[in-house]
Parts: sequence; structure tokens; C-alpha cells
Amino acid sequence: MVKSSMQYLTYVAFLLLCTLSSLSGQTIHQDYVDGELFIRMHTALSPNDVWSKQKTRYSDFQSALSTLDVTAVDYLYPVLRHQSEELDNILWVKFTRAASIDYVLKALNAMDEVDYAERVPLMKTTLVPNDPGTNQVYALNLIDAFDAFDIHTGGNSVICVVDNAIQISHPDLAPNVWVNPGEIPNNGIDDDNNGYIDDINGWDAADNDNDPNPPNSSFSHGTHCSGTAAAATNNGTGVASIGYNCKLMSAKATRSNSNNQFLDNTYGGTEYAIAAGADVVSMSFGGGGFSNAYQSLFNFGHGQGITFVAAAGNDNTSQVFYPAGYNYVISVASTTSNDSKSSFSNYGTWIDIAAPGSSIYSTIPNNTYGTQSGTSMACPLVAGLCGLLKSYNPALTPDEIENCLDQSADNIDAQNPSYVGDLGAGRINAFGALQCTNPTNPPVVQFMSDANGPQCTGATVQFMDQSLYNPSSWSWSFPGGSPATSTAQNPTITYANNGLYDVTLTATNQYGSTTLTENAYIEVGPNGVEVFFVEDFELGLNAWTIENPDGGITWEVVTVGGTNSGSKAAKLDNFNYDASGQRDAIVSPVLDFTG
Repeated sequence: MVKSSMQYLTYVAFLLLCTLSSLSGQTIHQDYVDGELFIRMHTALSPNDVWSKQKTRYSDFQSALSTLDVTAVDYLYPVLRHQSEELDNILWVKFTRAASIDYVLKALNAMDEVDYAERVPLMKTTLVPNDPGTNQVYALNLIDAFDAFDIHTGGNSVICVVDNAIQISHPDLAPNVWVNPGEIPNNGIDDDNNGYIDDINGWDAADNDNDPNPPNSSFSHGTHCSGTAAAATNNGTGVASIGYNCKLMSAKATRSNSNNQFLDNTYGGTEYAIAAGADVVSMSFGGGGFSNAYQSLFNFGHGQGITFVAAAGNDNTSQVFYPAGYNYVISVASTTSNDSKSSFSNYGTWIDIAAPGSSIYSTIPNNTYGTQSGTSMACPLVAGLCGLLKSYNPALTPDEIENCLDQSADNIDAQNPSYVGDLGAGRINAFGALQCTNPTNPPVVQFMSDANGPQCTGATVQFMDQSLYNPSSWSWSFPGGSPATSTAQNPTITYANNGLYDVTLTATNQYGSTTLTENAYIEVGPNGVEVFFVEDFELGLNAWTIENPDGGITWEVVTVGGTNSGSKAAKLDNFNYDASGQRDAIVSPVLDFTG
């Protein structure tokens, strides 16, 4: 929902039940990261410009930063900044002289060229011991999930869990783990152009790689939340989830060599969820620190049709907690098995909805299960329900989803006389929320395949139905393919002869049928698939040849910054070498593009 901005500067923590004693090495402010700032410039200033020693109109800005001994400057949102003016020009500055922070903040915020400069909240977590004696299914019974499953059991909607990590190979999660349909595994190419290379199941925003798995079993929080949101259901294994068949995307926000109780880059994790096209984002972390930079990201994501859900906090206070308190984020309080407020849960008029969060049994690493408590556990239950609603009616907007949650919620005022009006619209009811969406449209047909460009003779192509409004039957036509027809949802077809071939799909649900034909969708020919040439210079110049007639400064391999995995580039320093009439060349090896 849209909320008023209240800027409380307190610690940011994961939302499990117990209170964490200080584990950080913070020396300036125990609740904020020593040596880090977010700065939004009024006009464009690249990270490289911050380092420039030349006299510029930003000299006062550079002078202020020089007192901090800056070690790194990056764009906070490198992937999305060109898609939104509000996300552009936000710098993430890291430095060593943390003791100067108060002076520099005051100086920066007084400058015309700076929109705002703010501290970076410290994010940390606590753990709760497992309790194997807990009632393992009370939450789903309480929210009327099993009646909801008679209507719908989830589908193609994607729930991104931004957390410390998810064990994507867990047997109760693996069947529902999202697989990026536009990415070819391990080819070192950003095939879908979303800004991330080989992000097959998600992204590690903290380590900037494509492995979102936990490095060890102590990174359990994200795996537990993921099972609550969308563990595989009706599979004879472990636990059931409200998301049932919804897909799980992982955005890892804790460095693998870091303390598992700290989150290093929730901003980058949320940015990835938006860039990769998640429908729902579950955020079981937070604190009292407001950030303009984070609010800007939620503004953009809401405009993209993404539903954000966040835990309300475990301090048993009415103080606003973030990110739950941001505009366009659904804030979730925690309740018990008898619908009373959990003793730890935050409350207040800023809460949107409540859900069971006490003693929740779910998945944890090493292919096992355990019980944890907190608004951290209530949050993914709501996120999973949002995913269920979105898959049932893909046309729903985030505001419509929240409206259905509110309208269908069970009133729990009688169980909470001291918190009337402070637990949102009530406790979620999955059956009522699903009835609220009530799509009555025939399918909107759409499909895709793994055929990236022309195919060789005899190629096998996997087709994938992407139709909206829950079709129950499919009728495919594949002229030139074998088989030529199919009633499977996702058929595999072989093409034996060269040519251009149409593909037709008719999808049917209880409200009617719709047909889509894609003309010349499949091309089969002797030229085969395009051959790509990739050079990242990670291994040096290799077989590249340098032509350097005068023996002076010439092409070299240097280390550079970037948003992808590569860190090397070929460089010619024509700033320090400007000899007139000289021409240096870098010549590639002989390339064979015959396919």
C-alpha cells in the first residue's frame, strides 16, 4: 500500500524471533554499515568521474569525498538505471575513513548537485532453534488453503525470494525452482539481455555470480522462507505450501564468505527480481532505516506490475519497519495458531495484513526440515498467496492483488482486543482471496520454444505454453514436424526437412477457446544455428596479434569494473601516448563461422 514516509534510523535485521546481540565490527554506528553511502546526483556523474583528478564542476563534491578515502564507487542499480530516471545517478560509495561520515553527510546534502546522501542500513539476522514437535500444517488449515486448492493449484507465476540463499536442489523445492526460459546454461552469454549472464535459476547479488545456493547449512533462512512460499505440493515429500505449483526465483543477498546473519546487497537482489521478471517479491528482512534509494526501486517495480511483500518486524512495537513500510509494499504482521498476535510481531496502523508466523515448519538446507518463527515466516505465506492469485488471474495488478487480500481477510479483532486496527485488514484467507480474483476470460494464447534462430535438419524443438487464464487443454499443430499435432501442454517436435514452418496453438478453459498461429515460426535449413564469437580477454590476448610499429605504448589487457562476470578488457592508452601519425592495431585470430 502507499504509506507516508517516516525516516527512522535504526538497525536493519532479518525478522526471526530471537534478538541478536551485536555481531558486527561496527565502530561508528552499530546499526549502519561503516564506510558506505548512497548518493543520488542531480545530474549524471559516472563512478569513473568521481575518481577524476581534473578540475570539474563537481570539484566540491570530489573534495568532500576525498576526506573519506574512497575505495570504490559503483552505480547502485547498474541494470535498471537506464529504464527509470528515478533509479539513475544513484552511487554506492565505499570508503575507509568512517569517522568523518557525519561531517561529509552534512556537506553533501547542502550541495546543489546532490539530491540526497544517506547512510546504508546494516542488515543482519538471528536464528531460531528447530522444534520438531510443532503442528506442521496448522497455517494452511487456518488460512483455508485446501479449499483454495480445489479452485486452483498455481502455475506460471514467479515468486522471487530475496534472502541469504536458497538451496535450489532441495527435493521439496527443486520441482518448483524457476528456470530462466531465455537463458542457455553455461555459455557465458546474457542470452535474454536482462543484464545477467547465465542466470538460470536466479542470481547471487552479493557475490555477483549466477550461483544462488547457500555455501553451507548455516544459511538456512532463505530456504525456510522459500518452502513456506512455494514448496512443491502433492508430491509425497516433506511439506505443502500455499504457492503449490508457483515458481521460485532466488536472489541471494549475502556473500558466501560473510556471516550468514548479515545481508550485503538486498538492493541488488531486489533489482534482479525486477529485471528478471518476477511477479511477486518476498522480503523477510528489514529495520527502522528509511532509504530514498530503496523507495525509488519499489516505485519502479510497482509500475512494472510486481507485487512486493515484506515482514513487519519482530520488536513488538508500532514503529514503522522497512521495507515493509515503503509505499507499494504489502506489510505483514505475524499471528499464532489461535489468530492472536504473535508476541514478537510489530503492529500499527501501517500494517496491511496478518498471517501465521509462529512455529512454521518448512524446508532447510541439507534436504531436511525445521521450525522457525517470526514475521519472516508470515511474509512468504502472503507472498505465496499473491503468487497463487497472480497465476489464477495473470491480468491482476499489484493493487488488485492487495485489494483481494484485504477484502477476503478474516476479522481477528475478537482475538486481539488490544490491537484493533493495528493488524491490517485481518488474517489472510486463501479461499476467499482466490474467489475475489474470479477470472472469466478465455485463454490469451502465447507460447515460446528453445529454437534460438535457424535449426539444423533433424533438430528437436521444445515448445512451452505460456497462455494466460489457466487453460485446461491444448491443441497444437506443427506442419512439417513430427508429430504433426499434439495435445500436450509442452510438446517436443522434430523437424526432418528444410523449410519455414508455422506453429498453431489452441488453448481452452472453462470460459472458451482461443487460437494463435505464428507464421514461419520455425526455420530449418543447411546453415544451422548462428555461431557466436565471444572474447572477454580473461585469459589475456591469447591468439590476438598486436601491430606496434614504433614500439611505444600499445594495446594491453587491463582490469575493469562491470556488472557481469568478466573483469578484463583490451585498452589502448592514447591519453598518455599521442605520437602523431602512428597506428597500432589489434588483430583477431582466424575465425571460422561456417557453423
